[in-house]
Amino acid sequence: WNKGAEKMYGYTFDEIAGKTPVELRGKESSEEFQKAKEILMQTGAWSGEVWLKRKNGTSILIQSRWTLIKDSNGNPTSILSTNTDITEKRSIEKQLLRSQRLESIGTLASGVAHDLNNLLTPVVLGMELIKLQINDDQGRQRINSLVSIVQRGSSLIQQLLSFAKGKDGPREAMNVRYIIDESVKFVRETFPRNIDVQVDIAKDELIISGDSTQINQVIMNLLINARDAMEVHGGLLTIKASRIVADELLLKRYVDASPGQYIAITVRDTGIGIPPELQDRVFEPFFTTKEQGKGTGIGLTTVFSIVRNYKGFITLYSEIGKGTAFTVYLPYIEQAESDTNYVVSLQKKSVKNECVLFVDDEEFIRSIAADTLVSFGYKVLTAANGEEAMNVFLQNQSEIALVITDVMMPVKGGLELLQDLRKLDPAIKVIAASGLMHSKIASDLQARGVAAVLQKPYTVHELLETVQNTLALKEA
Repeated sequence: WNKGAEKMYGYTFDEIAGKTPVELRGKESSEEFQKAKEILMQTGAWSGEVWLKRKNGTSILIQSRWTLIKDSNGNPTSILSTNTDITEKRSIEKQLLRSQRLESIGTLASGVAHDLNNLLTPVVLGMELIKLQINDDQGRQRINSLVSIVQRGSSLIQQLLSFAKGKDGPREAMNVRYIIDESVKFVRETFPRNIDVQVDIAKDELIISGDSTQINQVIMNLLINARDAMEVHGGLLTIKASRIVADELLLKRYVDASPGQYIAITVRDTGIGIPPELQDRVFEPFFTTKEQGKGTGIGLTTVFSIVRNYKGFITLYSEIGKGTAFTVYLPYIEQAESDTNYVVSLQKKSVKNECVLFVDDEEFIRSIAADTLVSFGYKVLTAANGEEAMNVFLQNQSEIALVITDVMMPVKGGLELLQDLRKLDPAIKVIAASGLMHSKIASDLQARGVAAVLQKPYTVHELLETVQNTLALKEA
C-alpha cells in the first residue's frame, strides 16, 4: 500500500492495514471478483477492469493486474495486485465515441436533408406561382397554409441536421441574457405551479457568436428536461449564467474544452436524478428514460451537437433523488459591430429585363424557377450541370447579368463552375443554392466570392429578393 494507493483510494496505510479487499470493492462486486479469482488460481494471472470505491464513497474504474505468488513448494501464498485509475481515460474515450457516432448519423442525415430540400423547392415555388394566378381569397389562404406546412417540414430537416451534424447557420454577436429572459418568461407562464423558478444571471457581458434560434433551442431543451424530472412532486428550477475562464481542471476533464473565456449556462433541478449507469447515454440519439410518447430522445442530442458545433462543451452532474445540473459552456467573444447588408425593396417586375442563367440538375426546379423569374420580368437561360452551364455562358456572356447555380450537381458541381466562370469574367455575380449548406461548403463559397446564398427550399419572395439585391449590388 504505497503513496499511489493512498492518493487513489483516500485511505492511509494505517487505515487500511489488516482489512480485506472486500471493503474496497463493495458487496455488489463480489461475484465479479470471485470469477477473477478462479481464473487467477487456474492460470496464475488475471487482468481486467473493475469498479472500486474510494474512502469518500465515490467509485473509480480500475485497470487491475493480478499475479499469484507461491512459496518454494508451489503453494499460493498471496496476490500481487497492480492497479491503475482509468476513470478519466475511459470518460474521454466515451466522449470521443459519442462524437464519432454523431458524425456517422450526420452523414446519413446530410444526404436525406439534401434530397428532401431539393424535392420541397419546386413544391414551394409552384404553389406560390399558382397563388399569383388566382383571385379567390380562400384558395390563396389554402396555398399559404400548404406553403407553411412545407416550410415546417424543412425546419424539421434543419433540426435533424442540428443534432446529427451540428449544421451551421448565420451567426451574430448576441447577449445570451436576453434569450434566457425570454425562456424564463415562457417557463413561468407554462410550467406547473409547483415548480419554483429562480434566476441568477451575472452582470457580466454574456456575449457569444451564435444563432438565436439554436441557443434558444439549447436552453429550452434543458429547461423542459428539468421540468420533466420534477413532474410528480415539483421542486426548484435554477437557471444560472456567468462568464468564466476555463481552468486547468476543466481543460483536463473535458476533451472538447479549449483555453479561454466561456459563457457558462447552468440549468439545475431538484428532481429524480439520473442513475450513474445512464449518465453516459443521455446524449445518445433516440435514447430516453421517459415513457413512450413523452420523449423523442433527440432533445439532449440536439443540445450536445449545437454546443459542440459552437466549439463549446457540456457537463452533467446528477444524484439520484437530489436532482441534476447541466452546464453549457459557449465561447465568449468581444462584442463587435455587425456589418450592414445592402438591401433593396422587392419590386414586382424587373424593369431592365436582365438575363439570368439558372443551373440545377433537377428538371422540375429549373422549370419552376425559370417560370417564376420570367413572370417577374427576367429573361432566363437554363442548364442541367456545370459543364452545360459553361457552354451556355460562352454563347451568351455579354447578355448574362447573373448566374444562379446549385452547389451539388453531377458532371461539374457549383464550386467548379464558379471557378471556371471567374476565369472568364471575374466580375460576374453568382448566387449559390443548396439543400445542404454545411460549414465547409459555405466557407468554400465565401472564399470564392459568391454574392449570396439560397437555402433550399426557398420561396418566391426569397428568390426574387436575393436576385434583386444581388443585381443592385452589381450596379452599386
